[in-house]
Amino acid sequence: MRPSSIVMLAVALVLGISAALLSKVWLQAQVPQPQLAEAAPKVNMGTIVTAAKALRFGNRISSPSGMALAGHSTSRRERSGKSPTL
Repeated sequence: MRPSSIVMLAVALVLGISAALLSKVWLQAQVPQPQLAEAAPKVNMGTIVTAAKALRFGNRISSPSGMALAGHSTSRRERSGKSPTL
């Protein structure tokens, strides 16, 4: 093997190893740093009411005694005779 071939092989090895090391350092710098998660906001819990039977469009629904439907009044006078419909 000629001396110039050995020099070129050595240069290629040095450049290849340096490229591999630089790419490893660069890739590790691209990984986002872990961050602490914020505490979840406090959520107000409420009662969920489900239908005991299938409801069709236009069926009138009423609330059980002592429970009000969300967004609606509890007295007939405030409702002016209207009840929520689906």
